[in-house]
Amino acid sequence: MKYAIFTVTKNGAAIAQRLQQVLGSKCDVYIKEGRGRVLKGTYAYNSLAEYVGETFYRYDALVFIMATGIVVRMIAPYIVHKTQDPAVVVLDEQAKHVISLLSGHIGGANALTLQLAEILGADPVITTATDVNGKTAVDVLAKELTMRIIPVEHIKNINAGIVQGDAIAFYIDKDMRQAKLYLQQLQVKKICAHIVSAEQVQASDMLRVFITEKSIISIDDKLLVLQPRRLAIGIGCRRNTTQEEIEQAFMLACKNIGRNPAGITVVASTIVKKDEAGLLALAEKLNIPILFFTNEELQNKIDTYHLTTSEFVQSKIGVGNVCEAAALCACQSGKLILHKTKLTKVTVAIAWEK
Repeated sequence: MKYAIFTVTKNGAAIAQRLQQVLGSKCDVYIKEGRGRVLKGTYAYNSLAEYVGETFYRYDALVFIMATGIVVRMIAPYIVHKTQDPAVVVLDEQAKHVISLLSGHIGGANALTLQLAEILGADPVITTATDVNGKTAVDVLAKELTMRIIPVEHIKNINAGIVQGDAIAFYIDKDMRQAKLYLQQLQVKKICAHIVSAEQVQASDMLRVFITEKSIISIDDKLLVLQPRRLAIGIGCRRNTTQEEIEQAFMLACKNIGRNPAGITVVASTIVKKDEAGLLALAEKLNIPILFFTNEELQNKIDTYHLTTSEFVQSKIGVGNVCEAAALCACQSGKLILHKTKLTKVTVAIAWEK
C-alpha cells in the first residue's frame, strides 16, 4: 500500500515520522508549516483542504493525526463509493486511539487500524458490524480472493445475514478453470462451498455467494456474485532484454504481492515494445495474453493517476512512465497494488480491477 499521513501539530508530526519509519518508503508525511522537521518523504503544507483534495486518490490509505471532525469535513467532498475510496484512518495526537473511518473492508482501513494500533500500543476502534461480531464480511473475503463484487449493493444483504447467523450458501461455478483451487482457498478459511452449475445457483432461494467467471447471469437480491479480477502486470524494459531477465522481474513482482504467478491474467506494455522478443517469449511461455498501449493511452493514465515520471524513459519512449501506466490501461477501473519496482533492465508494476 501507498500511505499519506497528515498532521497539524508538532506532537502529531513526531508520531507520523515514527510511523513512517515502520511503513517505509511508500509512506509520505504532510506536516503543517512550522510544526515539525521536513525530512525525506515529508512535505510542508499551508492549506490542509487543498492537499487532501490533491492527494485523495493518489494513495491507498490516508492517515490523519487530528480530530475526527476535521477529517470528516476534509474528505467529505471526495468520497465516491466503498469500491473506489481509499482507506481513511484517524489517530488522536496522543496516539491513544486509532479509528477506522472510511473503506474499512475493501479499502483496508480496518486492517490498517489494527496494524497502526499495534505499532503505537494504541486502542483500535472498529465499528463495522461483522468485525465487532467476530465474523468475516463477504467484501473482506472478496478482497482476499482478489474478486470483483457484483452487484456491490448486495454486500449489505449478505453481511447482514452473516451478522444475524443466517445460513449463507457458497457456490463455485463448475465451469471455472480453477474451481478446485477456489474450493481449497475457501476450505482454508473454514467456509464450506460446493461446486455446482449456474442453473443450480439461480434455482436456489437462499442467501448465497457464487464464484464464477460468467458475466451473464440473472441476479436476485439474495445472490452476490464474485468474479476474478483482472490482475495486470505492466512491464517496461530496455531494448533486447532477455526473456530470463524479464521473467525474473515478473516472478519478483508476484512474490512482492504474495500472489501465485498463475493469477496474472494479462501482461501490458507500450506499443514501442510490440516486437520485443524477450517480452513476447515470456507471454507465450506463460500462456498469458499481452496488450500494447499507445503513448496517448499511457499518458492519460499518467495524468489521471498523477504517476511519477522519468526523464530518461520520456526521452526513449515518448512518455515518462510505462509499467504503472500500462498495468492501469489493462484494467477497466484499476488500482495499483504494486508500484513501480525496478531491476537492472526491467521495471514492473501490478494493478487489479476495482
